Amino acid sequence: MRESDSLKESFPDFRTAPRGSEFRGHRPASKVRGKKRRVEVASLPGFGALRTYSVHVTTPAEDQRDHAMARAATLRREMRAGLAQLPSQVDDERTETLDALVERAEALLRTEQEVDVAVEQVRLARLEAKRGKVQRTTLYLAVAPVAVGMVSGAMMLFGALGAVWLLLALPLLGGGLRIAFGPLGPTPLMVSRRLRAAYAGALAAVLTAVALIGAGPTGETVVVIVAALAAAATVALLVQETR
Repeated sequence: MRESDSLKESFPDFRTAPRGSEFRGHRPASKVRGKKRRVEVASLPGFGALRTYSVHVTTPAEDQRDHAMARAATLRREMRAGLAQLPSQVDDERTETLDALVERAEALLRTEQEVDVAVEQVRLARLEAKRGKVQRTTLYLAVAPVAVGMVSGAMMLFGALGAVWLLLALPLLGGGLRIAFGPLGPTPLMVSRRLRAAYAGALAAVLTAVALIGAGPTGETVVVIVAALAAAATVALLVQETR
């Protein structure tokens, strides 16, 4: 059977077919996106053993996108069905079919615009979720540089450390405060740089703490150099984030 024949059977009268109305609310299984959750159904007497199911959970933005994509696909199929009926129709029927095709083309254009808007909303929702996760992670990681910077400053204040340690204490303290309380940018690149700065600051804080505790004359020099490089990388990433 040719494709045009199958389309005619699916839509015997294109002019009276609903413009995607019968497919509204339908979401194809191939379009379902979202987190997969594990659902366990307890066994009851007479209902068999315990069963486990995997369920896809979608967000409202993803639902709106999937519904708009389903409507657009339905309109395309209806337009192909109408075009397939044109050669076998007389003039009057052909005119009515062309009018219906124009209406469906306009509806398809509006639907595709809705798809674009829905896709952008999904992207923004995912970015916002990632920003929230990164903010929590960076807040936990910023505790280390802030604490080490404050301890180093207190030790210098009481004369336990020389003034040269100020070159490590200030970047750690300032960078940690910026990581913890600074506003996070809206772009994925800014989010990525903030996360990398948080890891670099935590590494610099750990190395500084090791140097303060004592790692031997040779080991202390190496640890201090690496800690200084990590602190410089933290500051550089924070500066790049604001650009």
